[in-house]
Amino acid sequence: MVFTSNEKPPVESKSFCTLLFDALSDFILKILMVAAVVSIIIEVATADSHEIAYAWIEGVAILVAVMVCSMVTAVNDY
Repeated sequence: MVFTSNEKPPVESKSFCTLLFDALSDFILKILMVAAVVSIIIEVATADSHEIAYAWIEGVAILVAVMVCSMVTAVNDY
């Protein structure tokens, strides 16, 4: 036989966690995560005593948005 099989080798699929970490390695998402942590630290450190219970909300909202974006990307790639 002169010619070999005309089949592509099977593509090895990535796990969901690998795809999620790949999505989180985006440069803009890294900047947003750092900004969220800095926001939480600054807001909690400078908040008045009656506002300290709500000072963390903005930073956590940014982290939730980053996680939603990363999960959508990972699910789409999966």
